[in-house]
Amino acid sequence: MSGFEALELPWQGRTPTIAANRMMGALQLYERAVGTQDFLALCREGMGAAPAVFSAAYAGLLRYAGERVSDEEVYRACLAESWVGVQSVAIADKLLHLQMLRLPPERRAQIEAASAEAEEKLEGEAGEEAEPENPTPAAQAS
Repeated sequence: MSGFEALELPWQGRTPTIAANRMMGALQLYERAVGTQDFLALCREGMGAAPAVFSAAYAGLLRYAGERVSDEEVYRACLAESWVGVQSVAIADKLLHLQMLRLPPERRAQIEAASAEAEEKLEGEAGEEAEPENPTPAAQAS
């Protein structure tokens, strides 16, 4: 038992996967490629904060999963989306996931619980702000 789950890496309509028993190697690749300051920038600003760093890190993970891809290919795909498209978001999500794996399980559970609570709160606030589709005649008059 490795203590990890397999990691799927969405890329250009395919989903190469790093097996659970190879995740330590994936974490080593990630740690060599993405420094603490880069990670903090990713959290604050997304992929556009250090696009070459994040693209190269993801390309390395894809190659580790068996894909034939260059750092430049990943960079160009994200650049074409202005760093905010589906591919860029998927890459950022996987890099954040790897960062979470570096945390002790107790701390990871605390962060995940706080994140779920924040999402629920945001969903509740969004529901309160929504206007009814068919307002009553009294509401229409005001």
